[in-house]
Amino acid sequence: MFSITANRTGFEEREGKDRLTYIGNSEIVTPCGRILHRAPSDQEELTVLEIDPKEARNKSLNPYNDLLRDRRKHLYEA
Repeated sequence: MFSITANRTGFEEREGKDRLTYIGNSEIVTPCGRILHRAPSDQEELTVLEIDPKEARNKSLNPYNDLLRDRRKHLYEA
């Protein structure tokens, strides 16, 4: 599956606690782990990106790992 992660930028003051800093760097990543887009860490950004959902059908990560073939059904089936 494609992975889309979102994170804030900047910081937030918190009463009685250390300031909370957000790292930004929101990403859109392909099923094989290739980063299609990474937002900057220091500013807000809106990105519209076209993806091909068919890319997510291939569950083979490499010649040795296949997400469906490697499942251990006995660990989650009742």
